[in-house]
Amino acid sequence: MRYYAPYRFLVYTIISGICLYSFLSHASISHAQSITLSSVQIQAASKTATIGKGSVGLSALAYDQNNNPIWSGVTYEWGISSSNSVGSLNPLQGTISNFTPFKTGTGDVFVIARMGNQMQAVGVQMTVVAPPSPADISGDGKVTVTDLSILLSNFGRVSSVSISGDVNGDRRVNIQDLSLLLSNFGS
Repeated sequence: MRYYAPYRFLVYTIISGICLYSFLSHASISHAQSITLSSVQIQAASKTATIGKGSVGLSALAYDQNNNPIWSGVTYEWGISSSNSVGSLNPLQGTISNFTPFKTGTGDVFVIARMGNQMQAVGVQMTVVAPPSPADISGDGKVTVTDLSILLSNFGRVSSVSISGDVNGDRRVNIQDLSLLLSNFGS
């Protein structure tokens, strides 16, 4: 009788485990069958990309009918539509993609989420801009009198570090910088 109690406990534990496993397996199957893929969203690090400044990270996530994220069982396909392609995506499959700009303009980046025979798609418009002119010293997007004033106030200076007005990056504000600024003036 002394050895019977531990074995009885072991038998009860095994039977309980089998019952629990059976219940959880059935519950997860019926739960997975009741999920409706109702939407997908794109998160973009930025919706504006600058040529030559690297790629923009994008991520996608699908949601069910209760607006809860669906973490597994969904595949994602990325694409871009524009009349004259403004960039590229890599990779084209998965929850994360990168948009690399190479031509100014706008294009729609889209993702298609698929779960079984269900599908949802969404897009986001990406704007690609040219890099700013190095002659835009003030950083306001235009080469104006303000930039000329900054350059002239530092004209003749030499520095071991970056200096305002040094348009060509040689750490000197001289006639070469003035020439570059004037050739971009008004842009």
